[in-house]
Amino acid sequence: MGDKGQASSKPPPNVVHQNAIMVETIKKEHRNQKLFTNYTVNPHGKPLCLADKPNRTVPAEFSEQTQSSLLTTLQKGKQTPKQKYSMPMTSSQEYGWDIEDDDMKKPPTVLHRPKETTELTRFMSEFWKQKEQANLGSQQTQEAAKK
Repeated sequence: MGDKGQASSKPPPNVVHQNAIMVETIKKEHRNQKLFTNYTVNPHGKPLCLADKPNRTVPAEFSEQTQSSLLTTLQKGKQTPKQKYSMPMTSSQEYGWDIEDDDMKKPPTVLHRPKETTELTRFMSEFWKQKEQANLGSQQTQEAAKK
């Protein structure tokens, strides 16, 4: 097993090897590095208020160009996958890809039953409204008399 006071059998780190590993890591980073300066708003997140700084002035043509590109980006984020792509991108999107949108929007006619009114039901609803208004009016006059 080994005593607790005994030194570990692990050799001390070699500085030359660690430096070579660091140099190789930095070379990989520089080889795969790409300069990206085209920053945009995330179209999938909720848009926050994008107000400019109060003391900053922006030329009109620059702000119109930026505003139009921002609007197109936000509108693209709201589109459904079928509007964005010609073919499904994932296997989950394959389900229902060929179904037309009109079929999906039809309300179920089996469970839909509109409220039917007849002359008698309309008469009774008006009668109950008048009766409730009369009761409310009498309660208000009684409260006013108590004061």
